[in-house]
Amino acid sequence: MTQMMHDRESLGSSILGDSDKENLPPPALKKPTEIMNVFNRGKKTVSHQPNPDLFRGMVFYLEIFTEGEAADSFFQKAVMNHGGKLSRRLGKHVTHLVWSQGRAKTLAKAREYESIKIISTLWFQETFYEMKLADENKHKPVAIEQILAKET
Repeated sequence: MTQMMHDRESLGSSILGDSDKENLPPPALKKPTEIMNVFNRGKKTVSHQPNPDLFRGMVFYLEIFTEGEAADSFFQKAVMNHGGKLSRRLGKHVTHLVWSQGRAKTLAKAREYESIKIISTLWFQETFYEMKLADENKHKPVAIEQILAKET
């Protein structure tokens, strides 16, 4: 994984133009505290004012890890501050699974429920950047099919 990230960064600096570099996903997070820094990228400042209607009616199950450590505390606070609910169990009542470097069996279980939208943490970045819900279909976890294929 580290080699892949290094290769992508090398590619970005040697071949891609500035406009192409902006479209690259952010680099892998090394520490949970770096998650907050991702949301402050770009020209627009992220609003830190809670919007209690942003996630109204949404129930989130979070499985977010960086280097094997749980990194979901920022996302827990964000969901609660913006009117969403958290679930400790993954079931049909959940509307969104936020998944990053988690377990393949969690992805597989979520796929059993058609109503659960499986999204990456980048969905939060776009949602907070625009202060409106981003398109979930554009923010699926990377390589989800390959991860699930390894599980079976």
